[in-house]
Amino acid sequence: MKLNPRFKRRLLRIIDENKFKPQHVTASKFHTAKGERISTRTTRRYIHRAGIRNYNAISKPYLTRNHINAQLHWAVTRRNWIHMDWNNVMFSYESSFTPRPIYLRKRVLRKEGKRSRTSNLIPAFNSG
Repeated sequence: MKLNPRFKRRLLRIIDENKFKPQHVTASKFHTAKGERISTRTTRRYIHRAGIRNYNAISKPYLTRNHINAQLHWAVTRRNWIHMDWNNVMFSYESSFTPRPIYLRKRVLRKEGKRSRTSNLIPAFNSG
């Protein structure tokens, strides 16, 4: 089945709305939404041609607008610091490592280079 440009745009919109779901789920939504059948294979082909691939989603700490503004304020107030000022600052990088089996990792359909977009992230809520 050949898709016209309107169907292609609709398919890409459905993928964007369901980026954390498997491709066969996306294909099933596409037939029910339009009333026309499109195979999973055709769906995958158009997804691939659009430059969208299936990647492991990255998990980042959830940042509220207040967190982002506080980080920006901190950076702006220190933008004119010289090397000697930074020698008095101690940075602490804490991270936890939780090994998870590969099959439990969340997958995301996205274009290459869009890894860090907020819509492609899984927010991590860490307590500390």
